Amino acid sequence: MKITAILFLFFFQISTVSSQKMISWQELDNKPIIDSCKSKTEDCTLKKIKVHIQQNFNTNILSDTIAKLPISAKIIIDSFGVVKWSRSLTDNKEISSEIENLIMTLPKFTAGIKNGHPVNTILDFKMDLNNFKKFPSALSTKDYDVPPLPKKCKTTETPKKCISEYFANYILPRVNTSLLKEESFSASLSFVISENGEINIAKCVGKDDKLNRNIENIITKINDFIPAQKDGKNVAVTYHMPFFGYTN
Repeated sequence: MKITAILFLFFFQISTVSSQKMISWQELDNKPIIDSCKSKTEDCTLKKIKVHIQQNFNTNILSDTIAKLPISAKIIIDSFGVVKWSRSLTDNKEISSEIENLIMTLPKFTAGIKNGHPVNTILDFKMDLNNFKKFPSALSTKDYDVPPLPKKCKTTETPKKCISEYFANYILPRVNTSLLKEESFSASLSFVISENGEINIAKCVGKDDKLNRNIENIITKINDFIPAQKDGKNVAVTYHMPFFGYTN
Protein backbone atom coordinates (compact mmCIF):
# COMPACT_ATOMS: atom_id res chain seq x y z
CA MET A 1 0.00 0.00 0.00
CA LYS A 2 2.84 2.38 0.85
CA ILE A 3 4.62 1.71 -2.45
CA THR A 4 1.42 2.29 -4.40
CA ALA A 5 0.90 5.64 -2.67
CA ILE A 6 4.45 6.77 -3.43
CA LEU A 7 4.18 5.77 -7.08
CA PHE A 8 0.83 7.53 -7.40
CA LEU A 9 2.29 10.71 -5.93
CA PHE A 10 5.29 10.52 -8.26
CA PHE A 11 3.20 10.18 -11.41
CA PHE A 12 0.69 12.76 -10.22
CA GLN A 13 3.44 15.33 -9.76
CA ILE A 14 4.94 14.55 -13.15
CA SER A 15 1.55 14.79 -14.84
CA THR A 16 1.16 18.35 -13.56
CA VAL A 17 4.22 19.42 -15.58
CA SER A 18 2.72 18.65 -18.95
CA SER A 19 0.83 15.98 -20.84
CA GLN A 20 3.81 15.86 -23.20
CA LYS A 21 5.93 12.70 -23.19
CA MET A 22 8.93 12.63 -20.85
CA ILE A 23 12.30 11.94 -22.47
CA SER A 24 15.32 10.73 -20.52
CA TRP A 25 18.54 12.75 -20.71
CA GLN A 26 20.32 9.97 -22.62
CA GLU A 27 17.64 9.78 -25.35
CA LEU A 28 17.77 13.46 -26.32
CA ASP A 29 19.21 14.71 -29.58
CA ASN A 30 20.18 17.99 -27.88
CA LYS A 31 20.58 18.22 -24.10
CA PRO A 32 19.20 21.13 -22.01
CA ILE A 33 22.00 23.64 -21.43
CA ILE A 34 22.12 26.21 -18.62
CA ASP A 35 22.02 29.64 -20.25
CA SER A 36 25.22 30.81 -18.54
CA CYS A 37 27.33 28.00 -20.06
CA LYS A 38 29.43 29.78 -22.67
CA SER A 39 30.64 26.49 -24.13
CA LYS A 40 27.03 25.24 -24.53
CA THR A 41 28.09 21.71 -23.58
CA GLU A 42 26.46 18.94 -21.57
CA ASP A 43 29.55 18.72 -19.34
CA CYS A 44 29.35 22.41 -18.43
CA THR A 45 25.67 22.09 -17.52
CA LEU A 46 26.19 19.07 -15.25
CA LYS A 47 29.08 20.86 -13.51
CA LYS A 48 27.01 23.99 -12.97
CA ILE A 49 24.15 22.01 -11.46
CA LYS A 50 26.50 20.40 -8.94
CA VAL A 51 28.39 23.63 -8.20
CA HIS A 52 25.08 25.43 -7.58
CA ILE A 53 24.15 22.82 -4.97
CA GLN A 54 27.62 22.72 -3.40
CA GLN A 55 27.94 26.50 -3.08
CA ASN A 56 24.52 26.98 -1.49
CA PHE A 57 24.19 23.79 0.57
CA ASN A 58 23.68 24.30 4.32
CA THR A 59 26.55 22.19 5.70
CA ASN A 60 25.29 22.72 9.27
CA ILE A 61 22.82 19.87 8.72
CA LEU A 62 25.61 17.37 8.00
CA SER A 63 27.18 15.02 10.51
CA ASP A 64 30.18 12.71 10.08
CA THR A 65 27.84 9.75 9.61
CA ILE A 66 25.50 11.49 7.18
CA ALA A 67 28.44 12.81 5.17
CA LYS A 68 29.15 9.26 4.00
CA LEU A 69 25.78 8.96 2.27
CA PRO A 70 25.64 9.16 -1.54
CA ILE A 71 23.18 11.54 -3.17
CA SER A 72 20.93 10.56 -6.06
CA ALA A 73 18.64 13.19 -7.54
CA LYS A 74 16.08 13.54 -10.31
CA ILE A 75 15.14 16.73 -12.15
CA ILE A 76 12.37 17.45 -14.63
CA ILE A 77 13.10 20.30 -17.03
CA ASP A 78 10.06 21.28 -19.07
CA SER A 79 9.90 22.05 -22.79
CA PHE A 80 10.54 25.74 -22.02
CA GLY A 81 13.79 25.02 -20.12
CA VAL A 82 12.36 25.60 -16.64
CA VAL A 83 12.95 23.20 -13.71
CA LYS A 84 9.48 22.02 -12.70
CA TRP A 85 10.12 19.13 -10.33
CA SER A 86 12.93 17.64 -8.28
CA ARG A 87 13.44 14.67 -6.03
CA SER A 88 16.48 13.77 -3.93
CA LEU A 89 16.89 10.16 -2.89
CA THR A 90 18.73 9.96 0.43
CA ASP A 91 18.01 8.36 3.79
CA ASN A 92 17.86 11.78 5.46
CA LYS A 93 14.73 13.91 4.96
CA GLU A 94 16.44 17.18 5.90
CA ILE A 95 19.22 16.68 3.36
CA SER A 96 16.75 15.59 0.68
CA SER A 97 14.64 18.69 1.28
CA GLU A 98 17.70 20.97 1.14
CA ILE A 99 18.85 19.51 -2.18
CA GLU A 100 15.37 19.59 -3.71
CA ASN A 101 14.90 23.24 -2.75
CA LEU A 102 18.29 24.17 -4.25
CA ILE A 103 17.51 22.33 -7.48
CA MET A 104 14.32 24.35 -7.85
CA THR A 105 16.39 27.57 -7.77
CA LEU A 106 18.56 26.55 -10.74
CA PRO A 107 18.64 29.13 -13.55
CA LYS A 108 16.84 28.59 -16.85
CA PHE A 109 18.01 26.00 -19.37
CA THR A 110 17.62 25.74 -23.10
CA ALA A 111 14.98 23.12 -23.87
CA GLY A 112 15.91 19.52 -24.57
CA ILE A 113 15.31 18.55 -28.20
CA LYS A 114 14.06 15.24 -29.60
CA ASN A 115 13.27 14.78 -33.31
CA GLY A 116 13.43 18.52 -33.82
CA HIS A 117 10.94 19.39 -31.05
CA PRO A 118 11.39 20.75 -27.50
CA VAL A 119 10.44 18.14 -24.90
CA ASN A 120 10.16 17.58 -21.16
CA THR A 121 13.38 16.03 -19.88
CA ILE A 122 14.18 13.79 -16.90
CA LEU A 123 17.75 14.00 -15.61
CA ASP A 124 19.25 11.63 -13.03
CA PHE A 125 22.59 12.45 -11.40
CA LYS A 126 24.68 11.58 -8.35
CA MET A 127 26.85 13.61 -5.98
CA ASP A 128 29.19 12.87 -3.09
CA LEU A 129 28.36 14.47 0.26
CA ASN A 130 32.01 14.19 1.31
CA ASN A 131 32.72 17.16 -0.97
CA PHE A 132 30.37 19.26 1.16
CA LYS A 133 31.74 18.27 4.57
CA LYS A 134 35.21 19.67 3.82
CA PHE A 135 33.99 23.25 4.00
CA PRO A 136 32.40 25.37 6.74
CA SER A 137 28.96 26.87 6.24
CA ALA A 138 28.89 30.10 4.25
CA LEU A 139 26.84 32.01 6.82
CA SER A 140 27.02 31.99 10.61
CA THR A 141 25.08 34.11 13.11
CA LYS A 142 27.17 33.37 16.20
CA ASP A 143 29.30 36.52 16.22
CA TYR A 144 26.97 39.23 14.97
CA ASP A 145 23.36 40.34 14.87
CA VAL A 146 23.38 41.46 11.22
CA PRO A 147 25.63 39.64 8.70
CA PRO A 148 27.98 41.48 6.34
CA LEU A 149 26.59 41.83 2.82
CA PRO A 150 27.80 43.16 -0.53
CA LYS A 151 25.94 46.40 -1.24
CA LYS A 152 24.18 44.81 -4.21
CA CYS A 153 22.71 42.18 -1.84
CA LYS A 154 21.28 44.71 0.63
CA THR A 155 17.64 44.22 -0.38
CA THR A 156 17.76 40.57 -1.45
CA GLU A 157 15.44 38.01 0.11
CA THR A 158 18.05 35.27 -0.41
CA PRO A 159 21.32 36.65 1.06
CA LYS A 160 23.22 33.37 1.01
CA LYS A 161 22.54 32.84 -2.69
CA CYS A 162 23.31 36.48 -3.49
CA ILE A 163 26.65 36.32 -1.66
CA SER A 164 27.67 33.09 -3.43
CA GLU A 165 26.83 34.61 -6.81
CA TYR A 166 28.63 37.84 -5.89
CA PHE A 167 31.90 36.06 -5.10
CA ALA A 168 31.65 33.79 -8.14
CA ASN A 169 31.02 36.76 -10.45
CA TYR A 170 33.82 38.79 -8.84
CA ILE A 171 36.53 36.13 -8.50
CA LEU A 172 36.18 33.88 -11.56
CA PRO A 173 36.73 36.53 -14.28
CA ARG A 174 39.87 37.71 -12.44
CA VAL A 175 41.53 34.31 -11.87
CA ASN A 176 44.81 33.82 -13.71
CA THR A 177 43.73 30.99 -16.02
CA SER A 178 47.34 30.01 -16.73
CA LEU A 179 47.42 28.63 -13.17
CA LEU A 180 44.53 26.23 -13.75
CA LYS A 181 45.75 22.65 -14.11
CA GLU A 182 42.30 21.04 -14.23
CA GLU A 183 38.87 21.91 -15.64
CA SER A 184 37.48 22.51 -12.15
CA PHE A 185 38.85 23.51 -8.77
CA SER A 186 37.60 23.90 -5.21
CA ALA A 187 38.88 25.76 -2.19
CA SER A 188 37.96 26.88 1.31
CA LEU A 189 37.96 30.66 1.70
CA SER A 190 38.40 32.52 4.98
CA PHE A 191 38.67 36.29 5.21
CA VAL A 192 38.08 39.22 7.53
CA ILE A 193 35.52 41.87 6.62
CA SER A 194 36.47 45.01 8.53
CA GLU A 195 34.25 47.56 10.28
CA ASN A 196 34.56 49.64 7.10
CA GLY A 197 33.40 46.85 4.78
CA GLU A 198 36.86 46.12 3.39
CA ILE A 199 38.51 42.70 3.07
CA ASN A 200 42.11 43.07 4.18
CA ILE A 201 42.98 39.56 5.37
CA ALA A 202 42.23 36.49 3.25
CA LYS A 203 43.18 32.82 3.28
CA CYS A 204 42.48 30.39 0.46
CA VAL A 205 43.08 26.67 1.00
CA GLY A 206 43.07 24.52 -2.12
CA LYS A 207 45.30 22.06 -4.00
CA ASP A 208 47.52 24.62 -5.74
CA ASP A 209 49.47 27.22 -3.72
CA LYS A 210 49.93 29.63 -6.64
CA LEU A 211 46.21 29.56 -7.41
CA ASN A 212 45.47 30.04 -3.69
CA ARG A 213 47.64 33.19 -3.59
CA ASN A 214 46.02 34.49 -6.78
CA ILE A 215 42.53 34.15 -5.29
CA GLU A 216 43.65 35.74 -2.00
CA ASN A 217 44.95 38.78 -3.88
CA ILE A 218 41.67 39.07 -5.76
CA ILE A 219 39.57 38.88 -2.59
CA THR A 220 41.54 41.56 -0.74
CA LYS A 221 40.64 44.08 -3.44
CA ILE A 222 36.95 43.87 -2.50
CA ASN A 223 35.83 46.98 -0.60
CA ASP A 224 32.07 47.31 -1.14
CA PHE A 225 30.63 45.28 1.75
CA ILE A 226 28.09 46.58 4.23
CA PRO A 227 29.79 45.70 7.56
CA ALA A 228 28.33 43.25 10.04
CA GLN A 229 26.68 44.71 13.13
CA LYS A 230 26.68 43.69 16.77
CA ASP A 231 24.57 45.58 19.33
CA GLY A 232 23.98 48.33 16.77
CA LYS A 233 27.68 48.89 15.98
CA ASN A 234 29.78 47.93 12.96
CA VAL A 235 32.14 45.06 13.75
CA ALA A 236 34.89 43.15 11.96
CA VAL A 237 34.07 39.48 11.39
CA THR A 238 35.77 36.41 10.01
CA TYR A 239 33.82 34.87 7.16
CA HIS A 240 34.11 31.30 5.86
CA MET A 241 32.72 29.85 2.65
CA PRO A 242 33.37 27.09 0.09
CA PHE A 243 34.34 28.13 -3.41
CA PHE A 244 34.09 26.13 -6.62
CA GLY A 245 35.14 27.10 -10.11
CA TYR A 246 35.51 25.52 -13.52
CA THR A 247 36.46 26.41 -17.05
CA ASN A 248 33.88 26.38 -19.83
